[in-house]
Amino acid sequence: MKVALLSDMSAEELNTESRSLSYPKWSTLCALAAIKAPCLDAVWVPPTSSKAEIFKFASAFIRKHGLARVLLRSDGGIETTGYLRGGNSYPWKEAVEIATQVSANGRAVLFMEPTCRFNNKMSINCLVSKPDVLHLDILGGGHDVSDLNRGNVLPQMMITLNVSSWDHFETICRADIIATSANGNDEARVSKRLENMARHILPAIGVSVEGEPLAFAEQWLRTQGFDELWASGPPIVTLSSLRNLYEVCFFAARHVSESRSWTDLCLSYSLLEDREVWWDIVDGQRKYGR
Repeated sequence: MKVALLSDMSAEELNTESRSLSYPKWSTLCALAAIKAPCLDAVWVPPTSSKAEIFKFASAFIRKHGLARVLLRSDGGIETTGYLRGGNSYPWKEAVEIATQVSANGRAVLFMEPTCRFNNKMSINCLVSKPDVLHLDILGGGHDVSDLNRGNVLPQMMITLNVSSWDHFETICRADIIATSANGNDEARVSKRLENMARHILPAIGVSVEGEPLAFAEQWLRTQGFDELWASGPPIVTLSSLRNLYEVCFFAARHVSESRSWTDLCLSYSLLEDREVWWDIVDGQRKYGR
């Protein structure tokens, strides 16, 4: 079985893979790479692969990058509420064990470059809507995009960009920008983030939550040196960064339009401690099942 790393794929291979709808995370990751958006390198492992085959994929990937850990995501069409929540990084042999279980359940696996999800500087969901709107939901330091996607955390800031059309590229000006502070307060957001950590993130990485869950999650973060939830302040978004976000969204939308029609797309973006990452391009009509 051939091991194909995202970073080794040709432009033709990326375009071909990006048009498949069977494995949306992989196909949209290929689309992001095709338009040269910053993204994590990855290798895709087919469903029902044997443990030996999965080990082969993981070994090739870690050798390429000199890694001891990998980030793990699962992939496979319409998602149920019980699917594996991705985005966690593990020692690579532990990731192989988890991936073997996921693969046996009929889902594909993505091994990706590892990240730390506890000290992100900014997390943004970009909603691309026809005919002419780009809406951004933004969280500042210490959050990650899972808080916006499934964590029920209200954004700290919302920005709407009025664009002329998704058919023609344009330069975003200050007059195109409508920025508002979101509802809710930072204390409520922090509490919800801590709840998400205690319920989902910490158990997934092998941390046993003891006592009062929110207090435990806060103590764990502070002990590990992750103070961004309390120290980072509100997010700051510059005109230059808005133009960069718009540029990626525009070319992503155009890329998707070449193979199918769409009404709304959502792109998730993280500003990590040391790099930018675009995660995927989600078509809401194709994302979730029951």
